[in-house]
Amino acid sequence: MDVSQLEPADRDPKKLRATAIKLVIFMIVSGVVLSFSYRRYQENTSDSRRPSFETRVTEPEVELLTADGKSRNLQDLKGNVTLVLTLPKTPNPGSQPSLDALRAVMDEFKATPQKPKVLVFVLDGSNSNPEEMADVLAEYGEEPEVL
Repeated sequence: MDVSQLEPADRDPKKLRATAIKLVIFMIVSGVVLSFSYRRYQENTSDSRRPSFETRVTEPEVELLTADGKSRNLQDLKGNVTLVLTLPKTPNPGSQPSLDALRAVMDEFKATPQKPKVLVFVLDGSNSNPEEMADVLAEYGEEPEVL
């Protein structure tokens, strides 16, 4: 091929604009299609309809005031698997799925020497009688420490 015979390409702004618009439309349509396909795949392969999530508390010194008036912080939980659960003062049928999930997780840890810590937030409205939750906590492990 003789390069001396080649001519420079003419850039047609209309064709360039049309190509750019086609590429942008293709990217948007393919993104939408992939998003819907991924959601459908998740729904088909998921065991439950509940979304899974994992989160980290980024504040280094979150203070927790326990029902007995003691102050605790995240350093007490550091390095441990911690399960967080909210319960009403008197457990009702609506809280049963949470208790069943807690029981299933604790059953998985029966054979391990280090059990996860259970952090229960009691939706009470008053700070009296934290011992009432001791019966609930006793079902899921050894002697509970009432915090």
